[in-house]
Amino acid sequence: MERAVSETMRRMPTFHAETVEGRAMKILVVDDHALVREGLRQVLAGLQEAPEVLDAPDCTRAFD
Repeated sequence: MERAVSETMRRMPTFHAETVEGRAMKILVVDDHALVREGLRQVLAGLQEAPEVLDAPDCTRAFD
């Protein structure tokens, strides 16, 4: 499994978490499964220039 994830990460395009205005990108992950949110957070953290990742278990908390 680790090898498959490693291979996928190696093939991912270079990601630059900067907008045209020079501000860092923020990504909001909303899912009721903590494991899904944590998995996406780890994948995004592994990118070359990782964006700020925020998460919420539901849409009500996402808008707070």
